[in-house]
Amino acid sequence: MSGQTDLHDAADQRGGLMSAAGSEQNPPSAPSSPHPRGRKRKFYLVEPQFGMGFRLLNRGRIFPPERPAFWRPEGQRGFGDYPEAPAFVADRKLGPVHRDFQVYYGFWFVSERMKSFLQALDPEAFAFLRCDIQSPDGQELPSRWLCDVVRILDALIEQKSAVEIGVADDGSKIYRQIGLPKFFFKESVVGNCHAFRMKYAVSEIICDEEFKLAFTAAGMTGISFGATR
Repeated sequence: MSGQTDLHDAADQRGGLMSAAGSEQNPPSAPSSPHPRGRKRKFYLVEPQFGMGFRLLNRGRIFPPERPAFWRPEGQRGFGDYPEAPAFVADRKLGPVHRDFQVYYGFWFVSERMKSFLQALDPEAFAFLRCDIQSPDGQELPSRWLCDVVRILDALIEQKSAVEIGVADDGSKIYRQIGLPKFFFKESVVGNCHAFRMKYAVSEIICDEEFKLAFTAAGMTGISFGATR
């Protein structure tokens, strides 16, 4: 990526019905034990393979007029309460339907086995919302899940990373990427976390090499892993 990119403003481009959501002020904490010493730990940007073969069917019943899309509770990540489960039709004419991982308006949209993978690997990092799925002829299909990465870490080593520090419209601190991704993270902050958002660039979701290797070994599909340096 050339030039400057405001990482804060790219949120929707990347990348009980409600599970517990984490507060942005006090998000779920990182595991306390550090990553074992040895060769340098690698981190990656989680990037979707674009194309979406699912269409929301019950928008009018689950969204009030003042909120025409999925929303997060005030000051938190995760999902709001909805009167019924979101229902999608899976239609190959619209795009891919087989991938374990896709993105729907800024949220991850994952298969049942991807949800199980995420919960087993890093259970405190994610919130989920179950979605009903049907075929174009109305046949019931396996559920899928909207997923939000709720862990937010202030882990970037700013002096070594290729970012400029800016100010958002609300006065908060933001990072602006300079040129190609070049991010360095504090191991003392990341600890044993395998996935997290960057505090001052919350649209950017970072995973470690263990996440990448486990995802690939499980034969799952839909993620491209971008180098962070």
